[in-house]
Amino acid sequence: MAEVIHSTLTHRVIESFEELKKRGLVKNKRAFAEAGGFLQQHWSGYEKGTRRISSENAATLSKRFGLSLDYLLHGEGEMFGTSKPVAENAPFDVQAIGFLSDLPFVELPFVSVKARASFTGMGGVEISPKQFDTVRLTVLTPEEAERYTGAVVFEVDGDSMEPLMHSGQRVIAWPVAEGKWEQLHNVACVVAYDDTVTIKAIRENDLFTKNLLTLYALDARAGYLPVARQSIRSIWRADEFFDRPKIRL
Repeated sequence: MAEVIHSTLTHRVIESFEELKKRGLVKNKRAFAEAGGFLQQHWSGYEKGTRRISSENAATLSKRFGLSLDYLLHGEGEMFGTSKPVAENAPFDVQAIGFLSDLPFVELPFVSVKARASFTGMGGVEISPKQFDTVRLTVLTPEEAERYTGAVVFEVDGDSMEPLMHSGQRVIAWPVAEGKWEQLHNVACVVAYDDTVTIKAIRENDLFTKNLLTLYALDARAGYLPVARQSIRSIWRADEFFDRPKIRL
């Protein structure tokens, strides 16, 4: 059973959609999701609480439909504040309102497919934003920003992790100390070994008994690959997609 992620922000976004639809300002979930920059096919997860809508999405919806950002993020004030609700086909008012500039953020190193060769050449040492391009992740509080200390954003390449991960998707991963590699079970990980960097699932773990780690694709056609411990440079546990839903195998 999937872990339920409690997100009052997500619940308030759903309530806002229902109100906008009732007022005839948005046609359906798909139009609303596209306006907010997230995926309509994840809607059932938002309703069940197993996925969450990010603060960036909330800020986009706020600007697009005249929703109160204070209401969406914190539950404060009225749903529409002093703004007049905007129909979905109305033009954006880009003179706005620096919503995102008021929120804390972190700059995370971004290891794209093109940058992986540089990453493997570093031999698994810690990396900093100065060594790679970066992406900005907006958070709600400075305390939440601290949680992303040491995290790196990786780009998924290929379809071996379908249907969970799609090529071009971004995941947030945290480094795993070598002394804790044996504790990895039923998780998605970025594994750098020899001259390769790959995102795969770790189902069982034979590092303690056989010095082998088997990397599994979720697409059965791609199979699995046992990797010797001495070939592994570093492991990063991929816990979140960049738009913040948790990664569950």
